[in-house]
Amino acid sequence: MANASGFLTPTMISSSIGINRSGFFNPDAISKRVRCSTTSQGVESFSPPESRVPNPRLVSKGCKLVGCGSAVPQLQISNDDLAKIVDTNDEWISARTGIRNRRILTGNESLTGLAVEAAQKALQMAEVEPDDVDLILLCTSTAEDLFGGAPQIQKALGCKGNPLAFDITAACSGFLLGLVSAS
Repeated sequence: MANASGFLTPTMISSSIGINRSGFFNPDAISKRVRCSTTSQGVESFSPPESRVPNPRLVSKGCKLVGCGSAVPQLQISNDDLAKIVDTNDEWISARTGIRNRRILTGNESLTGLAVEAAQKALQMAEVEPDDVDLILLCTSTAEDLFGGAPQIQKALGCKGNPLAFDITAACSGFLLGLVSAS
């Protein structure tokens, strides 16, 4: 499934959020570097995080999701369909994985196409025009293009403002990494 849920309205966040040279996250660094504000207050009302936020968060109070969309491939294969190809059955698969059906891209579908469809739905929900988009992130572990699909999504959406567009290849943690990156 392709998800487009990046239309965020971030407030001021320090550029460094506590990822050290080895790549490990340091939660103690967050309390020293992230500044949070409410959407009703301006930049001039910022104060040190220690005095205003007892439990700092990765995403500031002013960052919110305003639209989301999804798209799935048309071809659906059930466990019974799979049992016709390999030696298995629905009970064995569903008991171990919880999966009963899966969606598969066909020759005339693409990940980028699904991402464009999901992004269009997200834009529609958020009531945002493609020209107002500042950033496009494609978080996936199944990239179709060596150079990334986000610029292709940018072009397909018709973003004339030329927003920053890049892929994040992070498998299951892609959504969280995308959310932190967007904020």
